[in-house]
Amino acid sequence: LVYKGVFSPKYFNGPRIFTYNFPLVQDEEVLEIGCGTGITGLYLAKNGAKKVVLVDINEAAVKNARENAARNHIDNIETRISNVFSSLQEQETFDTIYWNMPFIPAPSEYRYQSIVEKALFDPGYRLLKHFLEEAPLYLKNHGRILVGWGSDENQEFSDTLKLKQLCTLNGYSIKLVAEKTSREINPVKFQLYELRRKNAI
Repeated sequence: LVYKGVFSPKYFNGPRIFTYNFPLVQDEEVLEIGCGTGITGLYLAKNGAKKVVLVDINEAAVKNARENAARNHIDNIETRISNVFSSLQEQETFDTIYWNMPFIPAPSEYRYQSIVEKALFDPGYRLLKHFLEEAPLYLKNHGRILVGWGSDENQEFSDTLKLKQLCTLNGYSIKLVAEKTSREINPVKFQLYELRRKNAI
């Protein structure tokens, strides 16, 4: 079910590609940022995760994910309204943190026209920078981050080099887990990256 005002996974194949190529999460506690309809988090909850916390800045998305969980009889999930990590407590840590990032670049001064656009655009890559800086606070020592990304041949759709540079700057190793080209309006290469802290125990 897709509520009005919630970004639908039918517009891009990224959510499906990332979901079906997700590494195993057996007995893990997982946090999904920007859960939307809940498609990935609910899949993980049904396929090995001990618990999945789904968060989104969009209240309608949180309600949408909650209803989809109920429709699929999934009870090892928790849903919250959250601006990235804002709803989390200091003591909360996870084995895996996942975000299908809003990877389309926009000028720093760009103003969102709707809440749905927050699933697409990251003005000045502020969200990415904030995410990479704060994520270690909510990762277990052995934990990992999975980032859903997308690019095109000419790097007009997103800047993969920028992602890698910011990861290095913030002390992460970065590894490509899955990659698949999908025909959207234009061909998009969807990429799932695994990030780990270089100083993790």
